[in-house]
Amino acid sequence: SRPFYDFVIEEDRQRTLDIVNSELKKGKTLINFQNRYKCKDGSVIWLDWNSRPVPEINMTFAVARDITRQKQSEEELIRMMQELERSNRELEEFAYVASHDLQEPLRKIKGFTDLFARKFNTQLDDTADKYINYIVDGSERMQKLIKDLLSLSRITTKGKAFEPTNINDCVKNAMDNLELLIKDNNATMVVETMPVLKADGSQITRLFQNLISNAIKFRKKEEKPEIKRKERILAI
Repeated sequence: SRPFYDFVIEEDRQRTLDIVNSELKKGKTLINFQNRYKCKDGSVIWLDWNSRPVPEINMTFAVARDITRQKQSEEELIRMMQELERSNRELEEFAYVASHDLQEPLRKIKGFTDLFARKFNTQLDDTADKYINYIVDGSERMQKLIKDLLSLSRITTKGKAFEPTNINDCVKNAMDNLELLIKDNNATMVVETMPVLKADGSQITRLFQNLISNAIKFRKKEEKPEIKRKERILAI
């Protein structure tokens, strides 16, 4: 013998009444709404209501379905998406710092190591040369790791608006970026005429860069790599 909204939690009470009154004014014969109810044990559940008012007898007949688990799943999904967005922002921020702040000291290490090796070349023995090579190799590998981290973070970022893009230019830029890798592996590049497409040029460049570098890396070491377009894929 108590109004149903007595059991609706306070935060949902006014909203529920507003929905019901608004739908009644529209002359709706079936009203749907969702709200939270407080149970006897103090717990709160979500209910999905379908109600049919009968003005002639001043009554409303209603059926409610418990959708608490569904709502909890939705809330958990929202929480996870927010956490993912936060994590992505942190990754992008870290990658930015890595690409700009961390690479400069590595360039100095490599640059001064090269200068040291050239200036004192005649005074160094084989052991010193070996240690210098370790320093240079370690610096180069660290730079590569930082660049890879930056590329990984960019996967989650929104690209530029698509515009007519000469794919030939993208392939050339990718090959220029991989010049040392191609040269060191004595790789042959066979590039056919590519079309002009609506695309994000920087993303397409990274796509070809990844395809070419993977084709060079993942091959039988005894084979000289020849990379060309085969039908619609890059193949050796």
